[in-house]
Amino acid sequence: MCKGVVAMEMTTGKIYNMRAKAVLFGTGGYGRAWLITSNALANTGDGVAVAYRAGLPLMDMEFVQYHPTGLYKHGILMSEPAGVKWLLAQ
Repeated sequence: MCKGVVAMEMTTGKIYNMRAKAVLFGTGGYGRAWLITSNALANTGDGVAVAYRAGLPLMDMEFVQYHPTGLYKHGILMSEPAGVKWLLAQ
């Protein structure tokens, strides 16, 4: 059971112990599970794996955000208005 967090102040190296009634574990997701994606390089799912291996329940793992105006095979995004304009021109 998680009852808080231990944190280090990066500039000084000072360690802080903080107790809490609840802790959120923001991991950044797992969008890099796909070969072609615009997700950040850090979004590899490592945080989700840490939580899973610790026995924490995972929820709604089937929901992954996809960007509808991504350029296939490039992993880059174009703005929604540009994507709509392109679709209407087809």
